[in-house]
Amino acid sequence: MATWIKTTQTGVWYRENQRRKYIGKPDKYYAVKYSRNGKEVMEAVGWHSEGVTAQSAAVVRSKIVQNIRTGARPQSISEMRRIERERREAEERARQAEIERIRSEQAANVTFQEMFNVYIEHARETLKDQGKHAIANWNLLKPFFSGKPAKEVTVFDVDRARITLLKRRSPKTVHHAMSLIRTLYLRCFLWGLYTGPNPMKSVKFPKIDGNGRIRFLSIEEAQILLAELKPLNSDAHDLSLMSLFTCARYSELANLRWGAINWTDGFVTFLDTKNGRNRTVPICNPVREMLQDRLKALRLKGEPTPDSLVFPNRYGGVRSQMVDVFKVVADRLFNKGITDRRQRVVFHSLRHTGISWLVMNGTDLRTVQAISGHETLSMLKRYSHLSVDHVRDAVRRMADGFGDQSNLIPMSRQAG
Repeated sequence: MATWIKTTQTGVWYRENQRRKYIGKPDKYYAVKYSRNGKEVMEAVGWHSEGVTAQSAAVVRSKIVQNIRTGARPQSISEMRRIERERREAEERARQAEIERIRSEQAANVTFQEMFNVYIEHARETLKDQGKHAIANWNLLKPFFSGKPAKEVTVFDVDRARITLLKRRSPKTVHHAMSLIRTLYLRCFLWGLYTGPNPMKSVKFPKIDGNGRIRFLSIEEAQILLAELKPLNSDAHDLSLMSLFTCARYSELANLRWGAINWTDGFVTFLDTKNGRNRTVPICNPVREMLQDRLKALRLKGEPTPDSLVFPNRYGGVRSQMVDVFKVVADRLFNKGITDRRQRVVFHSLRHTGISWLVMNGTDLRTVQAISGHETLSMLKRYSHLSVDHVRDAVRRMADGFGDQSNLIPMSRQAG
């Protein structure tokens, strides 16, 4: 062990550490000696590299010796350090208390918009597509709550928004918007960003029974739609064709990239779908030919990468909405005089149509689920009647050959 060396300062000693260097020389470790209660005490002060010098160590020793003589505190370096540590801890507690006071004031006065801004950043980073859905729902809620302090939002305000939205939006859409409000209050409370009352505790959510779309296209109607779209807009035609034969959602097609297409085995994989899972669907000949034509046209401008979008917008990015021409054509062909939104043909009707065709052709619901990506079989229950009706029609056509249908019992009637 290194030898203690006495300095020119009274009661100050040091020893050198050959392995620890400071300014090219062995670092010095300083200590002081003094007498307390008739006994000699030696206490460490610190390293030269950490700012301790013989002079500063002498100042510390002088303070300790003086306190011993007068009975003041502290009377040792260890006690001096403890007192200093407790002082810093008290200051830190006071600082944290002030921060918490300010945060509480801010949390009490946070606006609805500010709560959404915090949540959307979280959703974009951790919930993927949920961020997009949250933005869509916020756009519905913004006219009612933007800029309003969250603590001032009442059950009456939420009910007024719900009733107003139900006049122009489906119950399911309004249900999602109400769920966003509930999520904002819950999340921000858990994150310590909001400390006020939660108006959603007493809000009734709209019932969504019978909310699903009823209208689907016949094969002839689908052919007419595609024929009308093709000369007007190739993107509208190709998106429609692929939705029909893969049962894909618009968001899945908008985010589809060339690397997700398996030409060899004839499959396309939709990544990070609505339920958070990937889904692989076979490609039929019409879809394969359409994709090959798009790829040929794209190669004229340069070889696409696996990460290139199959259906990009005009700037090469992800499409935010379906091509406008689709609505124009669908309204002209199918929606004149139709007021019930469930009976109107929209782009999502093509997914509904593809699923309906599968069921009508006798495909079992588990296979349909694998193609459509519905999270549970119960979500497909609204399609089950199509299979029953289709089988009943087949039996009726068979009975037509005998010229008598009087004894045919509808399959939908329960046996008694």
